[in-house]
Amino acid sequence: MLASFFTLAIVLDPSDSGARVDPVLLLVSSYTLVSAAIFGLTWNNWWLEARIATPAHAVDLLVFAILVALTEGYSSPFFTFFVFLVLSSTIRGGWREALLTTGIVVVLYVAAAGLTAAGSPGSPGIEIQRFVIRGAHLVVLSFMIVWFGISQLSARRGRVGMQLDDAGIENDPPVRQALEHAARRLDAGRIVLAWSDTEEPWLHVDSIEHGVLRQDKFGPGEFPDLIEADFGGGAFLFDEPRRRLLFLRDGRRQTLADKTAIDPLFAARFGVDTGLAIPVKASSHEGHLFALSIPGLSSDDLWPAVAVGEEVSAAFEHGVLFAATRDAATARARLVLAHDLHDSVVQFLAGMGLKLESLKKALSESSLVTREIDELQHLLVEEQRDLRSLIGALKKPPHPASHATLQKALLGVASRLEQQWGITLDFSLDPSLGNVPAVLHHDIEQLIREAAANAVRHGHATCVSIEAGSSEGMLRLDIADDGSGFPVEGDFADSDLREARVGPRSLYDRVHMLGGEMRLKSSARTGSLVSITLPLKGNGP
Repeated sequence: MLASFFTLAIVLDPSDSGARVDPVLLLVSSYTLVSAAIFGLTWNNWWLEARIATPAHAVDLLVFAILVALTEGYSSPFFTFFVFLVLSSTIRGGWREALLTTGIVVVLYVAAAGLTAAGSPGSPGIEIQRFVIRGAHLVVLSFMIVWFGISQLSARRGRVGMQLDDAGIENDPPVRQALEHAARRLDAGRIVLAWSDTEEPWLHVDSIEHGVLRQDKFGPGEFPDLIEADFGGGAFLFDEPRRRLLFLRDGRRQTLADKTAIDPLFAARFGVDTGLAIPVKASSHEGHLFALSIPGLSSDDLWPAVAVGEEVSAAFEHGVLFAATRDAATARARLVLAHDLHDSVVQFLAGMGLKLESLKKALSESSLVTREIDELQHLLVEEQRDLRSLIGALKKPPHPASHATLQKALLGVASRLEQQWGITLDFSLDPSLGNVPAVLHHDIEQLIREAAANAVRHGHATCVSIEAGSSEGMLRLDIADDGSGFPVEGDFADSDLREARVGPRSLYDRVHMLGGEMRLKSSARTGSLVSITLPLKGNGP
C-alpha cells in the first residue's frame, strides 16, 4: 500500500524525485507489483508468510537504500520509508529484529550522506542542520518503535490470567469453561483439550464443537508421547498433512519443514490436522489445547495463543485452589459439627448417666423417683429444642443477638445445666457486651456447656460462675468453679496450653477455630478458672 502511494506521488509530481525520475518510477512500480504478489501468495498461507518474511525484509531494505541513493541521499523525500522498515521488523520478529533494522538504516543514512559529500565539485555538500535533524528523527523514532515492541511483549505477559471470566467456576479443572473461552478468544470452530492429573495415570480428552461437549478417557499407554519433547513447552502452528510447523522460541518465530510434533494416532483419531497447539500447565494438571478450524489462520495468531494458554492454565490453577478451599471449609464444618455434638449431645448423655445412677439409689423412695423422671423428661424436651436450633443455624445463620436475647438464652442454658448436673450456676452479663454476632451466639452456649461439664466430671464442682463482657472489640468470658481443678496445677497462658497440650482440649480447639485465645488457672484447693477472649468483628454474620 505504501509503495502504491509512492508511485502515485511520482506520477503526479515527478519534480521531487530528482533528476533520475524514470529509474525511480520503475523501481517503485516494480516494488509495488512484487508487494502485491507477495500479499496474494501469503494470504491465508501462514507457512509461506513465515518462510519468506526474512527475504522480503531484505528486499525492503534494498529498495530503501536504492531509493535514497537515487533521490538526493540523506535529504531524499523517501527518507520516511525507514519508519515502515522498523515497524514491520517489530511486527514480524520482535524488538531484537527492530533494533538490528535500525542499525542497518542508520548505516545506510550515513553512507548516503557520505556519497552526497563526495559528489560532484559543484554540489553544495552536506547541510549539517538537515542531516542532524533527520538523523535525530531516524534514531529517536526507531527507538520509540523498539520500545513499543518491548512494551507490547510485557503487556501481553502482564494481562495473562486477567482475561478469563472464571466467576462461578466450581469444577476441578474447569474444562468446559476453558474450552469455551479458548474457542471464543481464538475464533476456533473446534477445540480439543488433552490433559491429565499429575497424581493419576489417565489421559482425559475433551472437545467442544458448536457448543456440544464430548469427553473421553484413556489409559496411560494409549498415547504415550502426545507432543514431541522439543515442542511441548510452547505454542506452535501446525499442518499435520503437510508436515509443517511454526513455533515460538525465545520470543522469535521459527519454521520447520517435513516435521510433525503431534502423535499421529491421536491426530487421526480426533481430527487434529491444522491449527494451533497450546500448552496448559497448573500445579496438579498439565496437557495441551488444540485450536482447530480457525478462519484466516496466520502467524499473528501465535501471540494470542500464548496468552490463551496461560489464561487457561491460570483457570485450572484457580480450580485447584477452589477445590482446596472447598475441602478445607468442609473439613472445618465437620470439625465444628463434631465439637457441637460433643459439647451438647455427648455431655447431655453423660449427665443423663449420672441421673440414672441417682435413680437407682432412689428406687425405694417412689416420690423422689417420679420427680427425677419428670426432670429427665423436661431435659430431653429442652435438648430436642436445642438440636432443632442447631439444625436451623446450620441451614441459615440467625441474626445478631442483642444483650437481652443473649441473656435470655444463657439463662435457659444455665437452668438446664443446673438440672442436668445438679449444680448451682451463676452468670453475669456485662451491658457493655451489646450486640453479639450470630455465629458467637451459638458458640458461647457451647463453650459454657463444655466448661460446666468439665467442672463437674473432672473437678467434681458444685458451683460454677460465669462472667461475660467486651472491651476493644473482644468478647471476654470467665468461667470459674469450686471443684478440684484439672490434673495439672498452675497458671497457663494460651501458648503454654498449646505447647504442653494440657487442659480441656475440646474447649481450646473451639476457641481457636473462632480466632480467640484461652487461659487456664487450675488448683486442687480453689478449683479452676478458664478465661476466654474472642474477636467480635471477625465473627460477624
